Amino acid sequence: MDHSRLHRPFDDPAALARRCTLPAPGDVQLWLVHLPSQAGCEPLHTALLMNAEMQKVNAKATAALRQAALASRATLRMVLGGLLGIPASEVAFTSGHHGKPALAACHRSRIEFNLSHSGDYSVIAVTDGQAVGVDIEQVRPVPEWREIAASHFSPRERRVLEAGGPDAFFALWTGKEALIKATGDGLVDDLPSFDSAAEPGASRWEACTTDATGIRRWSLCTLDVPPGYAGCLAIEGALGQLQFAPGP
Repeated sequence: MDHSRLHRPFDDPAALARRCTLPAPGDVQLWLVHLPSQAGCEPLHTALLMNAEMQKVNAKATAALRQAALASRATLRMVLGGLLGIPASEVAFTSGHHGKPALAACHRSRIEFNLSHSGDYSVIAVTDGQAVGVDIEQVRPVPEWREIAASHFSPRERRVLEAGGPDAFFALWTGKEALIKATGDGLVDDLPSFDSAAEPGASRWEACTTDATGIRRWSLCTLDVPPGYAGCLAIEGALGQLQFAPGP
């Protein structure tokens, strides 16, 4: 993918809405947003968010983090508003027992979504009724990678990490995060209890988790993200096509 085409502002909700189409069952629509390109869109983006959302944005520690959170949340609203056929400012959210965001029941929609941002990029994933999680991370040195692995990774994940060294850390971390976010059921309480690692060289793979309903089966895949980043997607059931949505 030509990532340079992402370097444009999301400053026209109507134009973006015209590009929003609900993916087919099993497919995932992805929106990759270059956050620095959203500078100058703050008045528009602020107008789309509710007061509670702005409080969370303003609680970020730095101006860069506040701008990233604002642009990410506003773009999510524009995408969901386009899919629902309503103004972005009218999208209503709720959250699950463990805090995973979802569309409010008033929309009577099957749409599932997830959002992640790191560094200069955010990514939004949308499905038609399948639980989904996505993670993007800016690759950076992690001197304590072995210590993190010991407390967060399963035995198999630790073996994969030892074989791949520190360069494998973010591939494993984004897979773990994407799966945790997809389940939305508090697996964060026991991270080493489940395995999300791919076989060496695989770009798509499967994983299982267990909850009160029984065994849940997931499809994971690495994402085509810009150099210097790692990304992963997890979706419940079989994964069809990935559709990177065009910019505005």
